[in-house]
Amino acid sequence: PPLRYETQGAWIDLSGALQDALRASNLDMRCGIHGINHLICKLVPLHVICSPKTIATEHVAAHYKRPQPPRLLVFDQTPGGLGIAEAAFSNMDEILESAKDLLFNCKCEHGCLGCIIDPVCTGYNGVLSKESSKAILRLLLPDNEGEEEIERPASPEATPAATGAKKLELLTTPQTRRVRAVNRAMGMGRARVEQLQITPQWSEQMPNHSEGMK
Repeated sequence: PPLRYETQGAWIDLSGALQDALRASNLDMRCGIHGINHLICKLVPLHVICSPKTIATEHVAAHYKRPQPPRLLVFDQTPGGLGIAEAAFSNMDEILESAKDLLFNCKCEHGCLGCIIDPVCTGYNGVLSKESSKAILRLLLPDNEGEEEIERPASPEATPAATGAKKLELLTTPQTRRVRAVNRAMGMGRARVEQLQITPQWSEQMPNHSEGMK
């Protein structure tokens, strides 16, 4: 199979302020990002019609030497992309809320298959931290955050009741959810949906100790 292919991905770069907050708390940012990326891959199929096998993310292992930017990432595993990453970006607000709800309600101590552990992780789930993942989501999605509003000028003929109904309609449209997600992402850093060039990680073949046994 080809060692490199182009596809479509969506990611959110974490802001410098968020990174500074993690360092001040002595939390490992790589471990936290890795755990959230696992969660995003698990939850995308609940918000976008797709198979879990058609999406992937960046994995981290202690021996990986290539620098990885501090970002939450999901990409299409199909060369060229199928539009799944773009659809995920449109629903990223809800996906991150679901990730936070799942993680904070999971009763395990350090991570399990129900939250940040990924059975197909190419880094063997060695660089993970549930505490760091929770801290990142807490900073991205504070509990006391108020509802964001999109201001639209009211027409002179509009009555207060009609204006309120129109406002409610605007706040529940998919387009508005996308705008809110983009605004939040831009507050985090940068949000992107672009073409990526993927180079799969090679996994060392584990020795077969059964060879030669009778």
